[in-house]
Amino acid sequence: MISGPSSTDARDGISFFDASSGVFRDSLEWSSHERFAADRNFVRLLPTHNGDFLVVVGRSIRHYSSSHKETNVRMLALGENNNWEWVVRVSPGGETALMKQFGTGANEDHWISTETLEDRSVVAAPFYGYGYEVGSGFVVYTTQGRSAERNQIRIHTLTGEDRILCPDCKGGAFGIVSDRIFFGGLPAGSAMITKTDGTVLLRNTLSPVRAPLGQVSVARDSGDVAFYSSVIKGGLLREYHARSMIVVLNALTLLELRRFDFEEPGEKGDGKSQRFLWPILAISPDGAKLALLWRAELADHYDRLEVLPLRN
Repeated sequence: MISGPSSTDARDGISFFDASSGVFRDSLEWSSHERFAADRNFVRLLPTHNGDFLVVVGRSIRHYSSSHKETNVRMLALGENNNWEWVVRVSPGGETALMKQFGTGANEDHWISTETLEDRSVVAAPFYGYGYEVGSGFVVYTTQGRSAERNQIRIHTLTGEDRILCPDCKGGAFGIVSDRIFFGGLPAGSAMITKTDGTVLLRNTLSPVRAPLGQVSVARDSGDVAFYSSVIKGGLLREYHARSMIVVLNALTLLELRRFDFEEPGEKGDGKSQRFLWPILAISPDGAKLALLWRAELADHYDRLEVLPLRN
């Protein structure tokens, strides 16, 4: 629940619903009158462990118990040019989180306890871009820029160590389970699975049309991983359609479990343009279901939610 951008006061809130029945369970609200109007949409809920969770709202990080009771609050400091926007991501185990100030340039990684919200480690770190992923005590990211090292995958640890994952590890879109890192590799259409020490476990071409693997979603408990790719193909009379693919692999056996192929004709937009639906991908923690939240290209809303079973 967010007020209009012209309001001097806002009430930000989140609601909880039963995942099976959809019945409303509870809600939490915060006053955010001190926030800038342009930033009022940035409310994030981050599950940690044992049913606890963090909420990043306004200029604060808040820890809640599984019974939705607030136990700790940490205020976020302003950065240079009054930039106070911080990105917070929880590690797979849920006991630590990475807190990093938004924006380009080198700055600090704050590794914090998800319960006390206090710093466990503060180290200098590079700019990770917008597609990095947080592991247990490390960040995996892709180098930026136009140098020969562009698209090189690197690891930066909570001790400040920064190293190449492996000499031929290039790509992006990451998922992490335990000591295994999943990502879309190069050339486009290939998937790679490595250990955190750089050992390559799998390199396989999943997309026959060499479309980049744009999303990776990992099942936290089962370790299954879903890769998504999509490409726009031309047809007769300058008509286009999107060919999308989802492949689900088991992280331990490295075997393919399921494959889904989609043909999306698109819909007419303004003039002669076509718009296509693109999904946000999420595999359930037990690996039993795959959720696709579809939205139209450049739209600010989602059109439909689709849930696909992954097991018989």
